[in-house]
Formats: sequence, structure tokens, C-alpha cells
Amino acid sequence: MKNSYEKILLVIAALILVGMITLGAMKLGAVSEDFPDASENPKEALPIETESLVNKAAKTLSKPMAMDEMRMADGRKIDSFTAANLYVRRGSDAPVVIDDPKQEPVHPPIPNEWWLSNSMSEEIGYGDAPQRDFDGDGFSNLEEFNEKSNPNDKNSFPSLFAKLRLASVEKEQWYLRFSDFGGGQFSFRCEGTADGMKRKIENRMRNGKAISPGTVFFEEGEYQGRFKFIETFEKEVRNVPKTFVRIEDLKSGKEGKVYEFASGAHKTLVSDYTARLFLDTPDLSDQKFAVEEGVSFSLPYDENATEKPYTLKEIRGEGASALLLWNNNGETTELELKLEK
Repeated sequence: MKNSYEKILLVIAALILVGMITLGAMKLGAVSEDFPDASENPKEALPIETESLVNKAAKTLSKPMAMDEMRMADGRKIDSFTAANLYVRRGSDAPVVIDDPKQEPVHPPIPNEWWLSNSMSEEIGYGDAPQRDFDGDGFSNLEEFNEKSNPNDKNSFPSLFAKLRLASVEKEQWYLRFSDFGGGQFSFRCEGTADGMKRKIENRMRNGKAISPGTVFFEEGEYQGRFKFIETFEKEVRNVPKTFVRIEDLKSGKEGKVYEFASGAHKTLVSDYTARLFLDTPDLSDQKFAVEEGVSFSLPYDENATEKPYTLKEIRGEGASALLLWNNNGETTELELKLEK
């Protein structure tokens, strides 16, 4: 019985296998019908509707870029495809187009065109633009404009004369006395103070030495060789006759000055001033130099310069200010400096 069941199972398995093989063969034929070979019945690719536009764009992009000339509504040419920069004057809400020649200056008296022609369109946007120093040469934009120098070039700047400042003033005071030895012979002595009265000035002819008119003195010491004895003369002072002498000053800056000194205890004080100046620029502001009243000098200061067109003419107000002169090719410019505080 057992053997009969096994035979029956083998027969059933064989029938199932045959059925699966038959079914597979049938499906293979169906696949061929559902998915025919692409090589059979070939078809052309569908055309792209925007192909012409793509070709045109590729051709355009292959050419060098060129920007058409652009102009404002009023016909003014501009070099940008963005809107023109607008600025506002201090105290006004109305915008200013700086490249419009009809517009008033944003920073009078400097015209708007000056900023543009010097590539300073960004600089004009600062409220203190005239006082700013765009190229760092120590001169403001307004000073560069007034003197017609290049505000973009550190080596182009107005005359340094405008940058002079008065740091301090030193004063010496002195007077001469004399003794009449008779026979036209006189002996002189000098007394005074310097360095804010901290230093005493004193010189005299010693050992009974006396000189006659036409002689230069002193031979040594303070004010050596500074004075020349010119002459003597008589003059009444308060109805009392007095002897006077005339002395010529030979000091540099005071050449040709003549003083009159009376005999006795009367003192005629003479002041010598020395100004300490400096140039108010970033590179030179800490370099002070001394110039005596009446003496000429160069800028930048050079003691050995061959050309010295600037002169400290005089000190005013007991040292409160200094008057300077600039000989600019025959034209004289004055500058009065107040003492820096």
C-alpha cells in the first residue's frame, strides 16, 4: 500500500512539472508580442520646438559682451546700468544727482564735477568731505581744490606755507650802556635776560678798553660782533642835555636797524624774538624748527637751503602771533599765525 502511494505522488509531481514548462513557453511568446524588438519598425525622434532659440542663445553667448550706451531721461550719458547715485545736502531733503551740471554743489564751493573728475564719487558722500584728506598728504580736499593740486596724489599738494603753525615764541631783552672816556672814545656794556628771564645776558669791554665811531664790538662773549658804533650826538631830555650814541645792529634778520641809547641810567630795552614753527602734516608735525625774527627760511625747513622764500617778518603782541611772508615769484603773500594753545 505504501508503495502505491509513492507511485501516485511521483505521477502527480511529473504532471505539475509538465504544466509549468508549458506555461513558461506560452508566456515567452506573449512577452515578444507585448515588447517587440526596437529595431523593428524604427521611428524618427520628435523635434524640439525651442531648438532655434537654444542655437541663437549659444551664438550670442559666444560673442564678446558689449554694453549699449545708456543715457538718463534728459539725455545725459551714464556709464552704469544701475541707477545714478543720489546725495542730499546738509539741511535739505531734496536728492542731488551729482553728475547733473544743473545741480548746485553738495559741498560749496567745490563743484560736483570736481569730485567726479578726480574719481572721488564715494568721498563726496561724507558730510565733512571738504575737511577730509583723501590722499593722506596732510592737505584737506578743500585746500587741494583751492590750490588746484591733485587730491589723488600724495606728492601733489598746495604750498606748505598754508600748513605752518606757531608752537612757541622765545624772547630775549637787552640794553646797552656806555661810558665816555673823552676824545671820542667810548666803552660799552650789554645787559639783559633770556629764556623767560632765567638766563642773564651780560658782556662788557674790559681792562679799560674804549672804541671810536665806526668800530664793531664785542670781540667775544654774548653778542660777539653784533654791534657797530656809528656816532654820538647831543639831545635835550626834559630840558637837560644828554649824550646819545647811535648803534647799528648787524645781527642776521636785523641788519641795518639803528638804535639810540642815552647816557646815564636810562634803559632802552630791545627785544629779540625766536619763533618755533612746525608744519601741520602727518609726516612733519613733530619736527619743530627755530626761526629768528626777520630771518628767511625754506619749507620743508633746511638750514642750508639755497632758496629761502619765506620770512618771519615780525612777532606781534609780545609773542601772541607771528607775521610771515612768502615771496612767490615776485608776489608777496602774508600769513599771521596765532600761538597754538
